[in-house]
Amino acid sequence: KKTPGGGDRDGTATGPRRDRDGRAEAMDGGLGYDMTGAPPATHVAAASIGLKRKDDLEFGQIEPKRQSVQDYQGEEMEVTMKCLVPPTMVGAVIGKGGEHISEIMQQSEGRIVMSRIDEVFHGTKDRVCTIMGGMKNVLHALHLVLSKIRSSDQFSSHQLNLILPSSSCGAVIGKGGSTIKSIMEETGANIKISSHDAMPMGSPFRLVTISGSLEQQMNCVAQTLQKVMEATEYSKNIRNFVPVNKNMMGMGMGMGMGM
Repeated sequence: KKTPGGGDRDGTATGPRRDRDGRAEAMDGGLGYDMTGAPPATHVAAASIGLKRKDDLEFGQIEPKRQSVQDYQGEEMEVTMKCLVPPTMVGAVIGKGGEHISEIMQQSEGRIVMSRIDEVFHGTKDRVCTIMGGMKNVLHALHLVLSKIRSSDQFSSHQLNLILPSSSCGAVIGKGGSTIKSIMEETGANIKISSHDAMPMGSPFRLVTISGSLEQQMNCVAQTLQKVMEATEYSKNIRNFVPVNKNMMGMGMGMGMGM
C-alpha cells in the first residue's frame, strides 16, 4: 500500500517510514527518504548484474570464493553500504512522491536512506545514499539505484563512489596491491582509492571510485564488500560515518563521525 508524500525542491521525498511495530509514520519535509517493511519480491538472478553463478548460487555470491558473507553463521549477515549520489540525480532515484525509491525497496527488500538536502560528502555536492539489508538485497538495490542514475545521458558512464572506513582499505588493496589488482582483473572494473591527503584531516573514511560498465561495477562492489566484511570491522565502522552540512564546510568542519 503506497502512502502519498511530497518532495523538496531537488526531489527529496517525504514519505512513510515504519516504526518497530511496522506502522507507517510521516516524515518531515527536507529529511532523507526512509522506508522499511517492503513486501516480499522476487529476487533478480545473479546473471542480471553480471555475477557468476552455479545452479545453486544465490544473488550476490561470488565464484570462485569458498564462502560468501551471507553463509557465515548459517544465515545472511546484515550489510550497510554507503555511496554518493550526484545532486542532479537524487530526484531520479527518489521519484515523485518517493515512487521510484519505494519500487526499488519493494523489489530488492532492502532499506534505503538518502541524506538530507544540506548533508553531503565533504568536499563535494553529492548526497550520501545508505543501503541496508542482506548482501543480496543490498546488491540488488544498488543495481537498481545505479540503473536510475545511468539512465541519464549525463551519467551514462557514472563512476561509483563508495565510502569505506580507512581501516578497511588494506583488505581491498592487499600486500603490494595484490588484492586490488586481482579484483580489477576478475571484474574488469577500475578501482581508485583516495589518498589520506584528499580527505579532511583526521577523517577515518576514504572514497573508493569504481569505473566500468554497470555489470563490472556490481561485481566489483560484491567482491569489495566481501573482502572488507571478512577481514575487518567494516560493519561497525561504516555506521559511524555521517555526512557534513554543506553550509559548514567552509568553516573548517571536517567529515563527521558517529557519536
